[in-house]
Amino acid sequence: MSISRRKFLHTGTLAVVSVGIPLKVLAAGSDRSQPASIWSAKDKTASLDRAAFARYLNTLFVLRHRSHPPAEVILTEIKDWQNHKQSKTKTECFSAIFLGSKNTRLPQATYSVQHEKLGKFEVLIVPAQESKQGVYYEALFNRLV
Repeated sequence: MSISRRKFLHTGTLAVVSVGIPLKVLAAGSDRSQPASIWSAKDKTASLDRAAFARYLNTLFVLRHRSHPPAEVILTEIKDWQNHKQSKTKTECFSAIFLGSKNTRLPQATYSVQHEKLGKFEVLIVPAQESKQGVYYEALFNRLV
């Protein structure tokens, strides 16, 4: 019996995700008296589209990670990425470029991001380039629309 790569990856991903969900979250169900679950953070990131970030160009974002002190960065650019494949599903692919201090170089990691208007969400941040102005970081978003 042969199994396609797509089916293998799909099944493996579901298995990993299901193992990572705490039983306490599953037991809470729809009880709103419980504190915010992991789903609220996921939903927040899913609602962040290109237009949301574009409204806050040149504003301050704070990056937090458990092993580093908080770092302030400025959103300097939104880059659009074209989907070169013909697909039946519509996607929105863009990256947010942040500029941080040249005195602090953050490693690639998932950071808790805080913004005055956008709120708090988590995203993978990758160092992209160093310049005279500081260190540029990039966060890539690939959303189904």
